[in-house]
Amino acid sequence: MSLFWITAILLIGVLVPVVTERFGRNLNTLFTMLAPGIALAYILTLLPGVLAGDVVIEYLEWIPSIGLTLSMRLDGLALMFALLILGIGLLIILYARYYLSEKEAVGRFFAYLILFMTAMLSIVLSNNVL
Repeated sequence: MSLFWITAILLIGVLVPVVTERFGRNLNTLFTMLAPGIALAYILTLLPGVLAGDVVIEYLEWIPSIGLTLSMRLDGLALMFALLILGIGLLIILYARYYLSEKEAVGRFFAYLILFMTAMLSIVLSNNVL
């Protein structure tokens, strides 16, 4: 799996709470936690290599005619922030399930939360800013 898949999984995960909101709060929360949970599990599989000093760098040609590439980098600092973003994000989803009232649009809140997590994680993992 690539580092680009982490952001792709989270972007797909933005749609999940909106679609599953009609199944009730418990199932909505569970399905919402899947995308960040999968991303966190994948980051944890990279943990031993990064702690050993490896740096994971991946490139994707975006517009090769003008030399623009998308690149992601996972080193020790990025790993720490990725674990914080995904771990605390999962805890906030769980907390929000019990904190928000029944009248609140939980699906929309979860969708915005996942979108915010995706933006933060993309900034942390980006190797360059265009």
